Amino acid sequence: MPIPTVSTCPLEVTGKRVGVLGAARSGLGSALLLARAGAEVVVGDRKTPEALSPDTLDRIRATGADLRLGTQDLAQLGGAELLVVSPGVRVDAPIMQQAAEAGVPVIGEVELACRFSPAPVVAVAGTNGKGTTSTLAGAMLNQGGLRARVCGNIGDPFAGAVAEAQPVDLFVVEISSFQLETIQLFRPWIALLLNITPDHLDRHRTMESYVAAKARLFGNQTSADWAILNADDRNVTVAARSTPARRIGFSARNAAQARVEGEALVVDLGGGPVEICRRPDLVARSAHYVESVLASAAAALIAGASREGIIAGIRSHRLPDDVLEVVCQAAGVTFINSSKATNPAAAEADIGSVDGPLLIIAGGLGKRADFAGFGRLLGRRAKGVFLIGECAARIAEAAHGVPTTLCGTLDEAVRSAYAAAGPGDTVMLAPACASLDMFPSAAVRGEQFCAIARSICARGGTE
Repeated sequence: MPIPTVSTCPLEVTGKRVGVLGAARSGLGSALLLARAGAEVVVGDRKTPEALSPDTLDRIRATGADLRLGTQDLAQLGGAELLVVSPGVRVDAPIMQQAAEAGVPVIGEVELACRFSPAPVVAVAGTNGKGTTSTLAGAMLNQGGLRARVCGNIGDPFAGAVAEAQPVDLFVVEISSFQLETIQLFRPWIALLLNITPDHLDRHRTMESYVAAKARLFGNQTSADWAILNADDRNVTVAARSTPARRIGFSARNAAQARVEGEALVVDLGGGPVEICRRPDLVARSAHYVESVLASAAAALIAGASREGIIAGIRSHRLPDDVLEVVCQAAGVTFINSSKATNPAAAEADIGSVDGPLLIIAGGLGKRADFAGFGRLLGRRAKGVFLIGECAARIAEAAHGVPTTLCGTLDEAVRSAYAAAGPGDTVMLAPACASLDMFPSAAVRGEQFCAIARSICARGGTE
């Protein structure tokens, strides 16, 4: 199908003072785009210089922006006429209240980017699997004859990608509920909603509010657009109930437009089923990965990618390092890093993808998660559970029928799990929690797990 021409409604920022709140990746992308659009940019962040990397500080200053750290209120941004906020800024933060009272318009980084985007957007949203689906869609599109730029929560922010001004046919944007809170005109040509399971309830408070935030993905769509939806997820159905876009359902288990028939993955956009690939073509076989392939293949077909390119994209795809990464083996014990499983549903899916006896390392920042289902799965699958972080005791209480050990550090958890393992067992980091109580990010948590595992393996498993 022909890719539509973008009808943008750019912001007039030339000569205006624009405040950017947040000095991390999203803020940097916003500052770069605004500076190139002729704005006078001031970047504020609550953090001190010591809390930010020198590289981040240098890159922001290189945009010509006025960097003001320790920013707590709007006045410190020096008369900003527009405020662009990073997703980490809560909509109920005092500075947002101040902006409303002062009549200063507030938008998010994604909204800023869409106002200047030269190409349509394929937006990928959901609690879990966004990164995998985004990279799959990008690979299929690029191998299938189109120029796609994958950005958003994965890699570069959307605003930074737009600021690059490179020729592209499509932006594939991984987008979070936090970013959807601050959109106004953002309208994806193709919107993928993969799943909605409990997460971020420390911010959204209730599941109803979380679902409503995800529903904003479809708020500006028209009948000329597409919605690719998990046919088995009731929360997705609720979120998408009002979209006028053309709908494509996907399911790894049941009948849908994008589905599994025997060993074949097929997609039917209305002209009859098209075989995308067969199960042996996939780098992972879990139902969640199959769903990611079906959803991204539907998007690629809509955009006009060739079937040969789609298959090539599938075959060349690699999972992110912190998703089911086989790190090493020692004395018959395998170490697997799945640090990106930052909520119970993601951890459950990853554990379900690994065969054999498991020693599970879990815990961290819980975000008001319910660990009951995760605890039952641990009781069925784990030989032992080694817990760290803020939620260690809560998970231990939920994990009935399996030995649990509370550990003070990740190093202690890994070494204790290995000591309890035997040949044929797997020591797996599947936290079911965010990392920020102990680590700067889930990626850093995974890196530390890998380093500890490799130190054990390098000594041949002798501890």
